[in-house]
Amino acid sequence: MNLEDIDWKNQEWDFYYSDKQFLFITVLTPPMIGGRLEKRGRVTQVKINGKWKTFTERVLKGEVHQSNFEDQVFVGTGKKTREIYLSDDELNRLAITMGRKMGHERRKK
Repeated sequence: MNLEDIDWKNQEWDFYYSDKQFLFITVLTPPMIGGRLEKRGRVTQVKINGKWKTFTERVLKGEVHQSNFEDQVFVGTGKKTREIYLSDDELNRLAITMGRKMGHERRKK
């Protein structure tokens, strides 16, 4: 596939989600990455079948995703995305909830 031939504005993407990846990129991301200021609490979402769904990775439709998180699942295929930002209180609650969930999963193994 020649990247110059892609109509980026109308390109469909395959979207994936992983709790572990979400925790890292949304809650644990430090304020500076590669000399660039990053804002914690960024949540990326895609509209699939009229509903906004959170995703952690996207690839060109039909391509193989690059992450190797064992909990990664396919969310769907779509075009329209958005970013929302969680408040510090929402981030703290999310960190506690996801920490408990991850701890529970480790104990089950």
